[in-house]
Amino acid sequence: MSVFFSQPKSNYTFRKRPVIEAKTSSSSEDTTSLKKRVHQATSETFSSATTSEDPKKKERKIDFIVEDVSVAPEQTILAQSHFAETISTSSAAVAEEFPCLSTPPSSPKKASYMLSKHFALKTPRAESILSIKAPFALRALEILDSMQLNNKTRIIPVRELYGQHSQIYTVHSNDDLIEGISNNDIYVKIFHEDVIKTYRNAIQNSFIPNILSQYDALQSEGLGVVTILNRDRVLTDGYIVVERLSPFIVTWDASAKVSELSEESRRHLDYLLRLFRYGLTNPSSVPLDLHIGNFGLNAEGNLVLLDFMEKSEDEPYAFRLYAKIHAQSLSNRSTEIYQEFKNVAKELADSNQSPIASLVYELMSEVDR
Repeated sequence: MSVFFSQPKSNYTFRKRPVIEAKTSSSSEDTTSLKKRVHQATSETFSSATTSEDPKKKERKIDFIVEDVSVAPEQTILAQSHFAETISTSSAAVAEEFPCLSTPPSSPKKASYMLSKHFALKTPRAESILSIKAPFALRALEILDSMQLNNKTRIIPVRELYGQHSQIYTVHSNDDLIEGISNNDIYVKIFHEDVIKTYRNAIQNSFIPNILSQYDALQSEGLGVVTILNRDRVLTDGYIVVERLSPFIVTWDASAKVSELSEESRRHLDYLLRLFRYGLTNPSSVPLDLHIGNFGLNAEGNLVLLDFMEKSEDEPYAFRLYAKIHAQSLSNRSTEIYQEFKNVAKELADSNQSPIASLVYELMSEVDR
C-alpha cells in the first residue's frame, strides 16, 4: 500500500515506495552476505521451532528482504522521503508537473495514460483482460479507463504517491464520496492497471484479503492504523478509501537517549515497540511492514501504521524475515532505542512467548564484522 499524507508542501520528495536509504560507514559485510546469513539462520531455526513443517520442503529464497537497503547491523542512516505534495488541477500546473505532456491533456483519461507511460511500472507480463473474472479487478479497470468513480466524481493522481502496486488519487466532486467526510480529507487507492492485468484474480482473492485481514487484526489488538473508510464495500467498489494523515517525522537520532525523549516521542516509541512485539508473536504469513516511512499522524495526533502487505510469505511467522531491518530503521541510528527493540525480543525469548524471538534477538545482537 502507499502512503496517505496531506498537505502542506514539504522540502522532502517522495520515492516510488517509502524505502530506507541506509548508508554504512565501515561495514566489512556486504548486503548479499547479510541476506544469505539471515535466510540460512531463519530457515534452520524456524524449521526446528515448527515441527509440523515438512523438513523436505524446499527453502524459499528471500533475496529481496533487504532489497535496495545497504545495512550494517548497528549503523543505519535514514533519509525521510515520504512526504506528499498534491498535483495542482490547473492545466498549466499539469503541464509543469509532467514534462512528458508537452501540452495539457485534453481529458483525464489521456492524462492517466500518459502518467502511466511516464512512470512505466516494470511487472511480469500482463495477461489478457478476458481472463479477469474478479469483480474488484474489473471495477478497478473500469475506473482507470474513465478516471471517474461515477459520473459525478472524478479522480486525479497524486504524482508523489505512486507505489509499487498502486496509485493514490484525490477525489473531486460536489458530493462527498464518504458521507459526512470532506473529499479533501480522504485519498483513494487503486491498483495499477499493469498490476491488475498481471495478477488478475489474485488481486481480489489474495491481495485484498491480506490487506483487510492485517488491518482488522491490528485494529482488534488496539494498534493504531490508518482508517479504511469503505472497509465493508472494498470488494465491490474496486478501490480503497483512506483518511489523509499528517507526516510523521522521527524525533530521535543517533545521539538520542530514551530518558531524554519528550512525552510525545516516548508515546510514539511505545506504540512502535508494541507493533514490534505483535510482529514477533503473530504467526501470520503476512508480515508487518514497519519501515519508518510507513507511519503517519491521524487527526488526534496519534501515530498510525498506514501500509499493509498485499503479498504473503511461504511460511508462518513471516515478520522474522524483516524484524532486524525494521528495528534498525525505527531506531534511526540511536543505540539506546535499538536496544529497546532488542529488549522486546529478549523478553519474548526468555518467556517462550514466541518461537522466533530467540533467533531475532541473536541476529539483532550481532556486531558488525
